[in-house]
Amino acid sequence: MTGDKMPTLVRMVNVDYFPTRTRFLDADGRPARIAELIAHDGRPFWTTPGSSAPAVQPSIAGEPLLTSIIKSGAAEKFDILLRPPTPGKYTIMIEFLHWITGQALATRTVTVTAS
Repeated sequence: MTGDKMPTLVRMVNVDYFPTRTRFLDADGRPARIAELIAHDGRPFWTTPGSSAPAVQPSIAGEPLLTSIIKSGAAEKFDILLRPPTPGKYTIMIEFLHWITGQALATRTVTVTAS
């Protein structure tokens, strides 16, 4: 999204017994770094931009934590802001993984339309 667009807050909670891998993809199925990490397990991410500066959220410091993939274990929670750079369709793909082999046991997808 551009500066005048509002991001969408998503709270992801892994409420099953399997580790998960969540991927954010563009319309062509390529990884899209549209997920800005805000907090993990209810605790916000912080950064210290200078040796004497106070800790601030990474986006305030101009260094947002953008990613195209999030891995989580059972009972983990992530707060993210979806920030697609352009309008269009994006896919959020969640894979439920085997604890030992890491193989995907099931996959669920959600299509998101950014305007």
